[in-house]
Amino acid sequence: MATDGLVGTPSETWAVKRGDLKWNIQLSSWTWCGCSKGKDTEEGAFVDLDVTIKGSLAAERKNSSSNSSFGLGGGLSLELSRQVLVDKKLQAMSAGFPKVAIQGTATTLTFRFPRITNSALYDPVITGFVSAPAPAPVPVSASDVRKSHGMSWASTLASLAAALAVPSRS
Repeated sequence: MATDGLVGTPSETWAVKRGDLKWNIQLSSWTWCGCSKGKDTEEGAFVDLDVTIKGSLAAERKNSSSNSSFGLGGGLSLELSRQVLVDKKLQAMSAGFPKVAIQGTATTLTFRFPRITNSALYDPVITGFVSAPAPAPVPVSASDVRKSHGMSWASTLASLAAALAVPSRS
């Protein structure tokens, strides 16, 4: 996120801070095909999509009665919506979805998208990233650094990369 604020649907909101990750899943131009079973043709009513997130720690449900808020370790939280935008209309995801399966440090999310005419959009968020302010630009060229320090190109690039690196999370 570029700034602090609130995101979500009309019935769900989450506080976000600069640096949090808002991501989405979009299905569009999906071709629904049928398969024949004897004289009958069956067509799919939905698409299930699995997304697996692997971390260094096992995810934990923040609320045992909820399947929408999870701690991912290291101060990160995964916030799942129960809403999906289908053909420009917000609607509840099918009962029991999104499904969440935690196995060790892997968390598999199963999203169910209903049959669409044009598109479906799902929009979760991961919060808790620490974002440092952008560093002030330093008006120096690589050749100036190399000349003043008698450095090779490789060590000059390494020095520049270190100087420009964003501080890591603690």
